[in-house]
Amino acid sequence: AERGHMSPETSILTISGREVGLVYYRTGYQIEQYANETEWKARETLEFSLAIKCPSIDGHLTTFKKFQQALCDHSILRKVMVNHPESVD
Repeated sequence: AERGHMSPETSILTISGREVGLVYYRTGYQIEQYANETEWKARETLEFSLAIKCPSIDGHLTTFKKFQQALCDHSILRKVMVNHPESVD
């Protein structure tokens, strides 16, 4: 959070002045790992940058227990699977 910066004009992410092309998440899979606004802001900066994220935000969010619980509800899952609602049942 302290060394990272994203250019508002280009969305290029730099850390300590060096351009970042890939963000690999080794942590951040649990809500407790975002204890304050600084950590959320750092995550937001990474997500809005042009750097490639691994895993993608879609993949990362599906590992949160709350998302997994919600996706077990067929009514919610049907809303998410709008192109293939028949695959829910």
